[in-house]
Amino acid sequence: MSRISTGLGRMCALSIWDCDIPSKAERVQQVSLDTPNQPIFSATLCDDGNHILVAMYGRVPRPEILRIYHIPLRRGNHIDNNKTFLISRITTDKVPGSIFDAHICGETISCLIARFSNNLATYYILFLDTKSGKYFTVDFDVPQSALRVRLFPDSFLVLAGFENNKSLFIRLHNVAGLLQSLNDLPMGHHSLASVALGGPCAEYSSSTNPPLLLLGRDREYELSNNSNSSTIAAIDFCGGMTDYFLRFPIHSDENGVTRYQEQGEVRTYSFNRPGGAFATPGLVSFGGTGRRAVWIERRLNFNDVTTCTLVKGTFPSDLPGPVDVGLLQPEHMAFPFELDTCQSTALDEVRGRVYLGLYTGEVYVLDL
Repeated sequence: MSRISTGLGRMCALSIWDCDIPSKAERVQQVSLDTPNQPIFSATLCDDGNHILVAMYGRVPRPEILRIYHIPLRRGNHIDNNKTFLISRITTDKVPGSIFDAHICGETISCLIARFSNNLATYYILFLDTKSGKYFTVDFDVPQSALRVRLFPDSFLVLAGFENNKSLFIRLHNVAGLLQSLNDLPMGHHSLASVALGGPCAEYSSSTNPPLLLLGRDREYELSNNSNSSTIAAIDFCGGMTDYFLRFPIHSDENGVTRYQEQGEVRTYSFNRPGGAFATPGLVSFGGTGRRAVWIERRLNFNDVTTCTLVKGTFPSDLPGPVDVGLLQPEHMAFPFELDTCQSTALDEVRGRVYLGLYTGEVYVLDL
């Protein structure tokens, strides 16, 4: 995502890059968006290998809450009108509320929606079939915060969040029946009936409660993305010197079947934040195995100058082992760009590459 200037003023553009050969990396598609804001987006490669499916939410123009694009991977650096590839849009008159997290799995998109009334929030999950355009919402009861959603290919849904701002939990739900109901809806019909999610098949909670003196600080975490990872892992940034890597007992096998333990200890590994207690981590990207990750830590010094460092982490798999978290490059090494202009990261664990996307629309490839 980048900012661009056109005859209509400031807009945004979504770029797709072919970085298979870093020395010959090129932009194969660029789509203009009729919004001055930079929406949050989730993207995945379609099964045909020739298209990208993109869900945009967050700061899309009101009264919309969601846009879905089906973008071909044809080459050409021209800017196309975004309506050419727009296949679905959902407005607040049809689905009230705001989307704050979304995940694409195959042709299904699952979104978390918050609706506020008298400063109280109620939460829903929106399931959308991108091929047919059919969708419905499901309600669920959540006393937790910082919710995230992940959907496995065989219709198992993961809900994650903090419990009373302390332990990190995930719940696993079998939503095969719900998705079948979505498929059974007549074409052109949508259902906003109050359908309950039901109880979880499995539930796990970490033991990474932060010290009392840190409970008032912002606490963040990031889940691995099971679209390219066979497991569910998380990094819990607790707000102090010590953070945690967690591996939950859920994975998909070689046939794409979700496997989980009904009860099991969540493996937890602690590590020190390289940038110190007051560094703010962000833009976390996991590798395909969920064992490696990269992220950027930002730190404000005494002169109100933000310094950024690129961090890498290697964590154990199923068995206990060492944790290695540190700077990805030496402190004296200079990049041909400013790290604070990065707005996205991606880790190719197999090839040992890190991809950094800048607000300018440029992409830099780092060989590890």
